[in-house]
Amino acid sequence: MSKLLRSLAGVALAALVLVLAACGSSDDNDSSSSGSSGSTTSSSGSDAGKAREKYKIALITNEESSFYITLNAGAQAEAEKLGVEVDWQAPRTADLPSQTATLQSVMARKPDAVLMTAVDNRGMVAPIRQLQSQRIPVIMLDADVADPSVRLSFIGTNNEAAGRMAAEVMDRLLDGRGNVAYEGYVPGIESVDARQRGWRAALPDYPGLRSIGETYDRGDLADVAANVNGLIKRDPDLRGIFASWTNAAIGTANAVENAGKADAISVVGMDADPQEVTLMRRGLIDALVVQQVYTAGELGVRQIVDYLDNGTRPEDTLLDPVIATRDNVADPDIEKLLYRAAK
Repeated sequence: MSKLLRSLAGVALAALVLVLAACGSSDDNDSSSSGSSGSTTSSSGSDAGKAREKYKIALITNEESSFYITLNAGAQAEAEKLGVEVDWQAPRTADLPSQTATLQSVMARKPDAVLMTAVDNRGMVAPIRQLQSQRIPVIMLDADVADPSVRLSFIGTNNEAAGRMAAEVMDRLLDGRGNVAYEGYVPGIESVDARQRGWRAALPDYPGLRSIGETYDRGDLADVAANVNGLIKRDPDLRGIFASWTNAAIGTANAVENAGKADAISVVGMDADPQEVTLMRRGLIDALVVQQVYTAGELGVRQIVDYLDNGTRPEDTLLDPVIATRDNVADPDIEKLLYRAAK
């Protein structure tokens, strides 16, 4: 598998400086709950936390994974600072019926506010509108809904930028020439869909890259492997794959290795799951486009508490991703962005 040019490390660090200047660095104190349901309430907190009502905020995610464990860790850390309670709820399976049932269970407990990710950007609109009808404010994290009128704001990664960055990295890896492909989750999750849009939009800027196909999975690593094997069979000259979410990256790297193509096909992945980082250290993933997940959790709690306190309606916030490679993954500014493993 070809190595990323040394110049990319400079690009990654420059991007990181801009991100930190705009958004502030995230606190590394990990207050994550260890299960799919958990909460933290501050016993000390700031003076503001002591004075205010102890708000009960629900955090609903698509599932429990290293990504959402990290999101929850940021939310819990900020909750402790502000003296509020965050209760994390994650369905066992990442599908619309399961997340809808979780939301309805949370709604019955009448929280002061909800932070959530949408497993289906259209399907979750009606369930979230039920929260709105009960005057329970909602901020979306990571994956937005199709109708922004049902929520206060959205905090997440600039995912179109992530797709564009992946194309830029791929161009550098392949020295500006080669056949490439896309592997991602089935359309419907806005965050992943936006990465694909960014990837597609950027490819014309790199005329030496030729897209030979796009494949989709539903999260099963065997499905990813089947997709990748199909791409390799279709085009023996395939030189690069952008895998646009965690399982896609893990499955792609493993499939490329099993096909004996690790030296011929470069893999650019999305996210920084511990398994992905291990694969990158082994040289099976060339680069990862890393989201600022911990920061998103912090900001979600901060903004919803400010709204509950002062009625301040927050604006949407997009956080720029950062490129991690084997050359820079041990750097402190990169290392702190890596996702936390399940305990």
